[in-house]
Amino acid sequence: MQAHEKQLIVDLAKRLESSSDQAIDPRAEELISKEIAGQPHAVYLLTQAVLLQEQALREQKQQLEELRGQQPEDPGRTSFLGGYLAKREGHLRGLSRCRGVDTQRQE
Repeated sequence: MQAHEKQLIVDLAKRLESSSDQAIDPRAEELISKEIAGQPHAVYLLTQAVLLQEQALREQKQQLEELRGQQPEDPGRTSFLGGYLAKREGHLRGLSRCRGVDTQRQE
């Protein structure tokens, strides 16, 4: 076990301790005790699963933030129809000035 893994386990234990006053469903607790608690290495395997899932979530959140940071300033420039729609709107505004028609959409 490496130092950072030890710290992850200690942090998880602290979170469990701080949530010990949370309401417990007695039927779920009984089923967990019956089906899981008696399994060899259950606490070890569940701890490992929780820590791996948390790590995966952190990595996915980081990747999402990086992708959000790569979005262009003007989505119309890279949009499939963005350029066409922008030109069309400009054309319609030009026509409206010539004809005195209001092309603004009413909501």
